[in-house]
Amino acid sequence: MTNSAEKQEVVGKDSSSNDGLNLDVPACTDSDTYSIADITIRSFTTSLAAPTPAPGGGAAAAVVGALGSALCSMALTFRARRAAEPELAEKLASIEVELQRIMASLLELADQDAEGFLPLSRAFALSRKDPNRSSAIDAGARCASQAPLAAMSELCRAIELIEQMSRLASSALMADVAGAAELAAAALFATSLNVYANARLLADSDEARALIDRTEEMLASADRARRLARSIAEHSKKGL
Repeated sequence: MTNSAEKQEVVGKDSSSNDGLNLDVPACTDSDTYSIADITIRSFTTSLAAPTPAPGGGAAAAVVGALGSALCSMALTFRARRAAEPELAEKLASIEVELQRIMASLLELADQDAEGFLPLSRAFALSRKDPNRSSAIDAGARCASQAPLAAMSELCRAIELIEQMSRLASSALMADVAGAAELAAAALFATSLNVYANARLLADSDEARALIDRTEEMLASADRARRLARSIAEHSKKGL
């Protein structure tokens, strides 16, 4: 979901682990919305391009992260076929299970992100004279922060697994590992932008600062992923 200040203001005029951060707010999502995982890519991109509050940047980023995990999983599958050593086979199987879990989680979080933004969208739509508008925006920002934070955590884990695969994948598939790293890094950075936008809307400045600090801590994983991808690219160019 796009949580940028620009889209939030336009909407207003027109109409799993948070590491101790107190962002739990009941009834943040609508249960009757469609699942992004169950529609075609064409349908999703059409919906994404539509002038509606959801889906937006957060949902798109989560889908990109799922694609990165899937790409890494593909490289792993080919490597597993030639893993003669029991210990290596067991390690690859363990990584595969985790990658599959992350893929499913990110697609679920894409839905949650789109749904979680709706309370904030409705809050911005309230009249500026409404005495409840400020508290509604604060509560909406809390809702809209939950899925991005959870997605960032999953993406950090995905990057750890991609780093492991960079040491295990065959040379023929290293470009795919590098691609997975770049996709995960891009998804992580894009998701962080939504968290920053939401943090500035929180009434409690200490809570906002804690949210930003946690986000910047997780962004270190994006830097590692990009360095890994660049390293693989440089190695591939040798001898050309």
